[in-house]
Amino acid sequence: MNQITPDAATLVRLRAEARPGPVTLLNLLAFKRPGGREAFARYGAISGPLIAEAGGEPVLVGEAGTVLAGEGGFDLVIAFRFPDVDRFVDMLESERYQRDAAPLRSLALERTLWMAVQPAGG
Repeated sequence: MNQITPDAATLVRLRAEARPGPVTLLNLLAFKRPGGREAFARYGAISGPLIAEAGGEPVLVGEAGTVLAGEGGFDLVIAFRFPDVDRFVDMLESERYQRDAAPLRSLALERTLWMAVQPAGG
């Protein structure tokens, strides 16, 4: 089964491995059918303000298109940039995210690839 949200150990590792500076969170999302897209819209209504409060901003939101190489089967691609990893992790660990948003993410998604991306080099 595909993990939909990061566990505590993964967040500890993310903090430990991150370099200072901005991080982009890339999300490839495959919705459950039926109802996943609708549940994800409810997730977005809650997580969007939390992302903004944490200094995050969207850099890409689009329907998944033609797969040129690799495995496909995703419906939506979203990327958000945060000022640093700590602000992102603090948001994920917040009581409101855990109570209100995380359950909707799990309800909405069949599978995902959620990856932290930092600028190359450095």
